[in-house]
Amino acid sequence: MDSVASCYRSTLKRVKGWAKQLKEHTYTLWLVSKHPRLPWTARILAVLILVYILSPIDLIPDFIPILGLLDDIILVPIFIWLLLKITPAEIYEECQNAARQEMQESGSTKLKAPKQYLGAVIVISIWLLLGWWFYSRFSAIWNSTPQSSGSDAATEA
Repeated sequence: MDSVASCYRSTLKRVKGWAKQLKEHTYTLWLVSKHPRLPWTARILAVLILVYILSPIDLIPDFIPILGLLDDIILVPIFIWLLLKITPAEIYEECQNAARQEMQESGSTKLKAPKQYLGAVIVISIWLLLGWWFYSRFSAIWNSTPQSSGSDAATEA
């Protein structure tokens, strides 16, 4: 029984470490996106990654078994890798050190979390526009299904 408890404690400790790293990386990305010397292409990619990470709306919803989490597991690291490739190393290291320092000073519980209401409005607007586009694109197809009318039967009789 002690081995099960120790396995549980070590797994919980590992998961907490991953969560702390994810929080640090997300905060580092936020600092990178705000850095004044960051190239505009990297800035746009950083903002898009942050919007995707922080958005409750995913490409594949999380409630779909396995696939819903796979997009987060696969896409987010690919996006971060791309960002690291186009971000100058000294900028990323500077922002990472600032994030670590602030997390240590705040006790890793309270950070200056970005309140980006504009980002939320943009994400919601994009999803609404996509929904409108799909509706307008496919509503003609859905409405053009052949329907039998009662008048056809009356004319034949």
